[in-house]
Amino acid sequence: TTVDVSGEFRSGSAALLTDTIGSLSLGNCITTSTSPSITSGPLDAGQTINVTSLRGTLILNKKVFSNATTYGANVPTSFVTVEGGEFAFFNPAPGTDVQQFSTVVSVPSNFSWTNSSALATIDRRGATFSWSGGSNAAYVVINGVADGTSGYRASFRCNAPIRAGQFTVPQSVLLAMPPGPGKLYLEAVSSQQSFTAPGLDWGLLDGRAGFTRSTRF
Repeated sequence: TTVDVSGEFRSGSAALLTDTIGSLSLGNCITTSTSPSITSGPLDAGQTINVTSLRGTLILNKKVFSNATTYGANVPTSFVTVEGGEFAFFNPAPGTDVQQFSTVVSVPSNFSWTNSSALATIDRRGATFSWSGGSNAAYVVINGVADGTSGYRASFRCNAPIRAGQFTVPQSVLLAMPPGPGKLYLEAVSSQQSFTAPGLDWGLLDGRAGFTRSTRF
């Protein structure tokens, strides 16, 4: 089990905002063969960000890169359990770019990928993903990445209603994936929470519970 609690602050153009939010409606898929090239820079939101829940407090430490400032920590599995819950994020001291903020996000509970074993090899006529739980999530994200044997790389993303319990990635999407090894990702995503802070034009936080597995396209 892998548990990740992290944050990222960066400056950039409106294209960065569009790429981060996405515009994919529920029940639809998109495919990509290259990653968009978007220029961005780091924003300082303080030395640390604190995350609190009923299970205690976690301190995320700052790392500065050329394109972003990230905040992360080694997260014990006991801090985010299958029960999910609410987590409050705040920076105890302001940064040089982003001043103090506080916001809360909900992590989906008891989410399970019920047919993962059936997807060791992808049937290009259509691949059905099934899940249970995650009743407090807003939707499900299905991602696939194919590393073709010829060096060509492609990916897809589909958004599905959590209540549906399953979604079939259509043939038209799967035929765009090159033959070879790949990865599948299934995530339940909470409602995205926007937050504000002096020095920040736009802030977004969501909670996710998910799984990954290897496959062959």
